[in-house]
Amino acid sequence: MLTFPAFAAALGLAALRVGLNGLVLGFMGATLVFLVLLLPFAARAIRAGDVKALMVLGALWGPTAALGLLFWSTVFGSAIAIVLLTLRGGMGEMLGRWWNSLGATLALGRWTYFAAAPDAAARTGLPYGVPIALAVVALQRWGLPWSVA
Repeated sequence: MLTFPAFAAALGLAALRVGLNGLVLGFMGATLVFLVLLLPFAARAIRAGDVKALMVLGALWGPTAALGLLFWSTVFGSAIAIVLLTLRGGMGEMLGRWWNSLGATLALGRWTYFAAAPDAAARTGLPYGVPIALAVVALQRWGLPWSVA
């Protein structure tokens, strides 16, 4: 009930701001976000609501700012995840699994990944709305990190 009206409003604002080109850029921003997050969504690293929220922001701001939004949300999401995992006592277990996965991958010559146990701290997830909100603020405050201007 919220997704489609928000998406339509974002496209409408983009069109009002820039005209027909804004509508095209809005669709490009949303499509870019969708394509970038398709694999993480399929791997269950991000949930559908978070993808849709980022797509709305991509539609509002266009593809260039959408890349910045994805960058900043990844930075903040990673930092928050590391802090939470450390506080929950799961960092050592996760690094050990990654090390064992790397060793098995090199030994077997094919991709091998050892998933976390169902009760592991790494399975508790992260409320991604917080990194998205921080990314919006960072993008507005600091802009695109690769921009020279």
